[in-house]
Amino acid sequence: ILCEDMYFAAKAILAGYSIAYVSDAQVHHSHNYTMHEEFSRYFDIGVFHSDEPWIRAKFGGAGGEGKKFIISEIKYLIKNDPKLIIKACANNFCKILGYKLGQKYKKLSMSTRIKFSMHKKYWKSFED
Repeated sequence: ILCEDMYFAAKAILAGYSIAYVSDAQVHHSHNYTMHEEFSRYFDIGVFHSDEPWIRAKFGGAGGEGKKFIISEIKYLIKNDPKLIIKACANNFCKILGYKLGQKYKKLSMSTRIKFSMHKKYWKSFED
């Protein structure tokens, strides 16, 4: 559904290859998602993790990194743009909710899965 980079990296490492962090590499990768789009994206990420549990079992999850990010984001906004704190909290709530629902997608109807998903075509090959 997505996270193909994570899937590839995990398979490569298990096959004996290495993954490198290259600090001077430059990549422009940016999204300006609405809260609804964040929800849908994180729903799909939850689906991926539900379908590929071996990745988290073998390599671990993000652990407390999400919480650290939210705290650092709020600290930054307090200093630089306090009016955005409520929006950031709502956005993060959408991400968490989407992810948790995505992890439980098998309990949802196909129409709900399609409604929640960012990648709606993914579900066309499945039956309810």
